[in-house]
Amino acid sequence: GRASATGNFAYFERLYSRTGPEETCVVQTPFGIGNSLMTRATLGEAPFDISANETGGEDDALFAHMQNAGARFAWAHDAWVIEHVEEARLTPRHALKRAFAYGQGPSELAFVARDYASLMRHMVVGAAQASVYGVAAGASFIAQNDNALPLADRAMRGLGKVLWFRPQKFYGSAQPT
Repeated sequence: GRASATGNFAYFERLYSRTGPEETCVVQTPFGIGNSLMTRATLGEAPFDISANETGGEDDALFAHMQNAGARFAWAHDAWVIEHVEEARLTPRHALKRAFAYGQGPSELAFVARDYASLMRHMVVGAAQASVYGVAAGASFIAQNDNALPLADRAMRGLGKVLWFRPQKFYGSAQPT
């Protein structure tokens, strides 16, 4: 169903929005690839990992690589940006799958860096988040209040930290039709 019809409009608006500083400035971390502006030379050779064509996350890897190479990032407060979100991406199922994948990110990056202590920490924190927010989401769902989906999102992010090794597909042939 449509986001506005399900009572989850505010959740989806937050999910697909980017909020940053209230002024144009240099920032310490990037806000994602959407509506980024950079020169081709900034990207270097083969900027995106094509093996991530259906899973996503290639932008996170690109920005981590750029940051490690000394790149600086800025936020343009006055920029007008509109994202048109297809209806297939405005469902709780898609949102929770996406939340799971977001949760996987920190654990995946720790594994790739061979930082196993950090990986274990992410997994333990994720298990706690999945448990606490999962119970709260269940109670909110039973009570039929608007907090159920945001709480389920937090639970799925936690679960993603634990099950970081399970690939998720979003793009290419995996894209909803």
